[in-house]
Amino acid sequence: MNFFLYINNRKDKNFSVAEKAAEFLINKGADFYIESGMKDAVSDTKILSQAHFLSLNECVKSSDAAIVIGGDGTILKASKILYGTGIPIVGINLGKVGYMSELEKDEISHLEALFESNEKNICIDERMMLSCKVIRGDREAYKNVCLNEAVIGKGDIARMVDIELSLDGEFIAKYQCDGIITSTPTGSTAYSMSAGGAIIDPKIECISVVPLCPYLCINSSPIVFSKESVIEIRYKEQRGNTAYISVDGEEGFRLADGDTIVISKAEHNTKLLRFKKTGFYKLLNTKLTNRISELADKN
Repeated sequence: MNFFLYINNRKDKNFSVAEKAAEFLINKGADFYIESGMKDAVSDTKILSQAHFLSLNECVKSSDAAIVIGGDGTILKASKILYGTGIPIVGINLGKVGYMSELEKDEISHLEALFESNEKNICIDERMMLSCKVIRGDREAYKNVCLNEAVIGKGDIARMVDIELSLDGEFIAKYQCDGIITSTPTGSTAYSMSAGGAIIDPKIECISVVPLCPYLCINSSPIVFSKESVIEIRYKEQRGNTAYISVDGEEGFRLADGDTIVISKAEHNTKLLRFKKTGFYKLLNTKLTNRISELADKN
């Protein structure tokens, strides 16, 4: 097997975890690829010097699987790079929570399952993604995909935004609010959960919509739509406010008066490789408990 080693060097600053992963792959006789832009940063490390440094596209084309070293945010970035390729991801967590990561930094030996003949030891966890478009007049002004969520939020002035929500062309509600979150089941444990949205089992394919601090609105509760739904959010620029759309925490795209944001299920999924038999809710409880304990220790 060939592997794309995608490293967040802000998390793995001295490449110690990447070195362990590289050493494991070398011992297995596997080839691995690292984006050429990182060559200078890793050139002094003995093991990583045996990597193949290629362009990002060539790394993807040459690989059967991706080993992503970082946190959940790093997996979100990798999901875009690998979108539509069918290449599965193994996450090694160096972040604060690591909902999507399968392994912790001391569990690299679990990669052994990739080289065993018994495929029953490996599970592919399919995660739906969202397609996000901004329609401005008669043209498409913005297009992206996301694994977690697309957020429409107010800009640098602390004023509410005015938006209208429709489903498959049918009006649902008007909101004066701080913004609105549309998320996948994967994203339901991220910003959506913090905003009061439902926690959704990722085996269920659906789209969650959570208004942020809606003011004097009859229908202010979170709503869950089917995966076939086409959600339209129309932005109206009033009271001198500004608004942006941001997907998976990326830099926002500024919206203009009358823009329509169209959200639907993306054509392709993200594939996460699983070796451990940990259920979603057990994993969720463990990650949340560990994070709360970590924060308590800091205080």
